[in-house]
Amino acid sequence: MKTKLLALLICGFFIVIGFLLFWHEHQSQQEQAQAKVQPSRQYPERQTASYDAESGKVTGQKKVVAEVADVADDDSSSAQAVIIGGIEQRRFIDTQLQQPLAQHLGGLMARFEQGDFDAGYILSVNLSQCQAAPLSEDELNKSLVEGEKTLKLLKGVIKDMNASDAYRRQQLMEKYEFCKGTPKALIEQSFDILEKSALGGSLAAQSRYVMLVTPMTNPENPVHKLNEQQIKKAKEVALHHQRFLKQAIAKGSMTAFRVMTYQTMPTASGRNDPVTALAYNQAAMALLNDDKFLAHHQQMQERLTKDMTGEEIAAATELAAQIADKVLKQGVIYID
Repeated sequence: MKTKLLALLICGFFIVIGFLLFWHEHQSQQEQAQAKVQPSRQYPERQTASYDAESGKVTGQKKVVAEVADVADDDSSSAQAVIIGGIEQRRFIDTQLQQPLAQHLGGLMARFEQGDFDAGYILSVNLSQCQAAPLSEDELNKSLVEGEKTLKLLKGVIKDMNASDAYRRQQLMEKYEFCKGTPKALIEQSFDILEKSALGGSLAAQSRYVMLVTPMTNPENPVHKLNEQQIKKAKEVALHHQRFLKQAIAKGSMTAFRVMTYQTMPTASGRNDPVTALAYNQAAMALLNDDKFLAHHQQMQERLTKDMTGEEIAAATELAAQIADKVLKQGVIYID
């Protein structure tokens, strides 16, 4: 009995921690939304930029903020571009929709079925947010009761029970208000819609796909206990991942650059290509002009180089120059 109670306490503790992390992310998204600017089609004159292998930087940088036209429609907000020398730094499409989601489904589905794969990306992201949400009043009431039971188990661990309960209820109500009326069958298709959007060429969808999916290296291994259909699907996912990653990198997705770094860095599972990992990390550092992203890549740089030889670092630097130069020629990168 004591062991069971302890397990419930630990589970409840992690649920509360998850709530707090979600709230922090929600607040950050609100701050970013408030900082957005109105769209315009005016672009500043660009100056030529080039990659300097010795310093690992893009030279001739001149940072200018430019407002760019909305790439979606009324369902998404405008994007903001930063011109750094010859590089246009753009953000992916804003997927945030006004609640409820149900009122956007018809328009987004129609656009997606007509070949607007960025609309499919927006639809997929929002459907995925409803996968664990209550969709009816009965489901909402059940979730509220279950959450209250879990919270009571944490009495003595949480200092302000009333505040925690209010926060929990607020989160459930927000999810319910956003997701109510959305067909469950459509929610279950969120990944398929993302995959089709990526196959259709949406860079945002391709970047999200490679970030979310970790390909199974050996699906035939009996330890996975997969049937023939599941093995076939696992192989298809792996091929799609490889294809989307290559395409997203070519288009300048910094998300794809990070995925390539993580996919090739030395790990306990056997992956070990530190030269490629360091090269993509160095190229990203040269191309980016955002302190938040640069701090992340700098930490990765230190982590990778500590176990590399001088020859490996030199090879990575040379490869980074080639990667960065290709992106510079097309003149645009995308950040999330």
